[in-house]
Amino acid sequence: MNLLDLLPSTVSLVLVPILYGLIAGITIGGFTALRMRKILVIIWTIVGAIIGVYIGSGIGYILFNIVHPNPDFIEGLGLIIFYLNIGMLIGSISGAEIGIIIFERWRRSRS
Repeated sequence: MNLLDLLPSTVSLVLVPILYGLIAGITIGGFTALRMRKILVIIWTIVGAIIGVYIGSGIGYILFNIVHPNPDFIEGLGLIIFYLNIGMLIGSISGAEIGIIIFERWRRSRS
């Protein structure tokens, strides 16, 4: 077995969700950091978005299997990409917002 055989699954299971979460976390965290004047909130939103991407894509995959139990190959390929992207989008946004809430509570508990 060659290491290049693992490249497609590594990209789809690790790199794409992390990049998706980074983009959402930096975007949402950047605007929140401007509002709160705290740069540390960006780290919390990135972590929350990455965790949310994995949870959201798992929920999207479960919904795909419930709604479309036996799709054709081409139809199933398009639908699974749709469900995973919707799950990752919703998961990253909600994960970033949860990261902001955790940061605010952590900041209040320190002061």
